[in-house]
Amino acid sequence: NNRVTLEKSYSIRWWLVRHAPVINPNDVVYGSMDLDAGFEGMESRITFLRQILPTAANIRTSALVRSQQTLKAVWPTASVNADPVWNEQSLGAWEGRPKAQIYGPDGPVRDLLDDPYHYRPPNSPDGERIGEGWHDLLHRVVQGLTAAESNQTSRDEIVFCHAGTIRAVIAHCLALEPERAFGFVVDNMSLTRIDSVHFVDKGLRQHRWRVAGINLGPAS
Repeated sequence: NNRVTLEKSYSIRWWLVRHAPVINPNDVVYGSMDLDAGFEGMESRITFLRQILPTAANIRTSALVRSQQTLKAVWPTASVNADPVWNEQSLGAWEGRPKAQIYGPDGPVRDLLDDPYHYRPPNSPDGERIGEGWHDLLHRVVQGLTAAESNQTSRDEIVFCHAGTIRAVIAHCLALEPERAFGFVVDNMSLTRIDSVHFVDKGLRQHRWRVAGINLGPAS
């Protein structure tokens, strides 16, 4: 018997939540810096997430405290399953510097936007923060998705993470060039919903991504 036994169809429903606003009184570039989240004015978003997120789900966060604090704001008793694969893009030596210096008209962020395929922000002088380019971020996030998808069962996966992380997931699922991925708005405490659908068609295993919603939140 040469017939191959094919695995059953299944869907993984991804629920990606961006963290609450960071407490950043000096308005610095923060990237992978571990700043605390603030929840003033976020009550309606907390309520929205509590109402819409599935309670029977695997819950993941990045290794940065603002993501874990956001999880706790939604579900105070939830356990934290932190993994740096979901961290925000590291901006190296730019982190901790005023945004006006980096993102201003003559700031170096232009180099990253002009050549996202190859440019990496410089490493911090002490070597603690290694600058990541777009494809470094994309590769890292795809590793996280692939590892999670190795469990071939239908389920819900919730990840409390970051705008850059979520844009990387969107870019991967829709096969977008970075310039197009940069155009997605990802608000604080917004929800992005993507399904990973695995099925058998004409005897062959197939995989499709299905986008259910991006930047979802309560009505303003």
